[in-house]
Amino acid sequence: MANNKNIYLYKCPISYKVMYWIANTEKSLKRNVGYPYLISFNKKNNMNKISKKFKFIKLNNRTIDCLNQKNCINILRRLVKNKVFNLDLGAYQINYMYHKIKKINSYFSLKESYMQACNILNKLIKKYGYNWKTIAKYHSFNYLYQKKYLILLSKNIDKKTERVNNE
Repeated sequence: MANNKNIYLYKCPISYKVMYWIANTEKSLKRNVGYPYLISFNKKNNMNKISKKFKFIKLNNRTIDCLNQKNCINILRRLVKNKVFNLDLGAYQINYMYHKIKKINSYFSLKESYMQACNILNKLIKKYGYNWKTIAKYHSFNYLYQKKYLILLSKNIDKKTERVNNE
């Protein structure tokens, strides 16, 4: 993601650092920041609804690496057909149930999901103001989940601030 910094700066009104911190907090521990081919299940038993015909790597008890954009799209379509909607998708883990995107491939493109995440956060900031609680709303409107997210986010800020400042 760091190599692409300049192509995003002119389009997103949110600080690149904030967007990076979100991407770093949302990423899988087994993939790099910005890796777009992820599907995470918010209900663990829904992972069993993936057809065996699809290739993927199970990263943990709630996230798969669907390996490429086309495969991710096919898996997502099958899951939706099977009425599985509560999914976090792509590098920014955009929730499918709450944030329907017309171009389904956008979930699994770093550039497009960056812009979608930026738009989601920008709408929240316009409604609630620019503060940490609002940034936590990107993850959830549930207060307890927000608290946990802010803890994770602050750890990533501490770890990554120097790196981002130097890029």
